[in-house]
Amino acid sequence: MLRRQMLGLLSQGRRHGYALAKEHRQRTCLTGGSGNFYRELKHLCRAGMIRLVSAGTAADPRKVTYEITGAGAAEFRTWITDVPDVSACPESELATRAPLFFLLPEETGESLLGDWKRSIWSAIRRVEDTREAAGTGGQEKAIRDLLVQRRIRHLTLELEFVDELKSALATGRPSTGGADSEPANSVLAKRALPDGGRREWRR
Repeated sequence: MLRRQMLGLLSQGRRHGYALAKEHRQRTCLTGGSGNFYRELKHLCRAGMIRLVSAGTAADPRKVTYEITGAGAAEFRTWITDVPDVSACPESELATRAPLFFLLPEETGESLLGDWKRSIWSAIRRVEDTREAAGTGGQEKAIRDLLVQRRIRHLTLELEFVDELKSALATGRPSTGGADSEPANSVLAKRALPDGGRREWRR
């Protein structure tokens, strides 16, 4: 996904690495490390999707300038116009670990859940910081604000999931309780839906 996003930004014109990384953060509201970003640039160069235009300077290698190739432009057009298979979307990191959490000692599990919550709160603060990211108004700002709101909703659901998992581990049943409570797998599946599973799906 990151590589395709980078191709899309370069389809607008030449960019040096630092400016490309900055624009990517502003548009996607993602705050990942820059190391992975520059590794992806090298991969795109090796794959013939982009090429170097200038080598920058020894004082600041981040100013290496790139431009998209015909192959890169075709790759981006194919990706952006494709309808994704949402059923193939991967689970969150928390959800992939949860089914095996019972294998941990009780104290270890409780400590780890606390670490998870602190990590999620930290992620929420970083996402909120992007609200004030530089950029123009109109569609660009509207899309960026929408992405920020979506990411915060997702992280808030993850916080709730951690609390539910803690309760499930303590009681041996989902935190909703009662004879009519849903199985843990059902609760987990609903957490993956943007509206918590309340939507009525139609063909």
